[in-house]
Amino acid sequence: MARFETEWQQYHQRCQQIEELRGKELARLGSLFQKANGADREAMSEVLTRLIELVEFPYEIQAAYEFDGDTLILDVDLPEIEELPAIRIPRGGWESINFDKLDTLDPVAVLEQFQMQRDMTRTGIFRAVAVMT
Repeated sequence: MARFETEWQQYHQRCQQIEELRGKELARLGSLFQKANGADREAMSEVLTRLIELVEFPYEIQAAYEFDGDTLILDVDLPEIEELPAIRIPRGGWESINFDKLDTLDPVAVLEQFQMQRDMTRTGIFRAVAVMT
């Protein structure tokens, strides 16, 4: 029983340390956002870096950016078009997708309604395809 109590205390202590670090990081990010809103370029840069890191892309991407006066120039290196499934969706088709209930939709079934060109292995790995013209 003593071992269980010791392990529980260690676990609880680690959780408190993590929570304390999270609180400090959130406070730091809040301060950064305020500085970024005040046109602090260094703060803007760090906030932008954090936000780009939070975006979940299905493929590995590289992103770079720079400020040119009041303009932000963002360069995102995306996969080659041959590495992505090529698909044509007319505007009316796009508008027919119920984006309010995305969690109930099967993405494969939704996209199969449209003109699609893809080549996948049985395990779902995409292979290169010819670009649609």
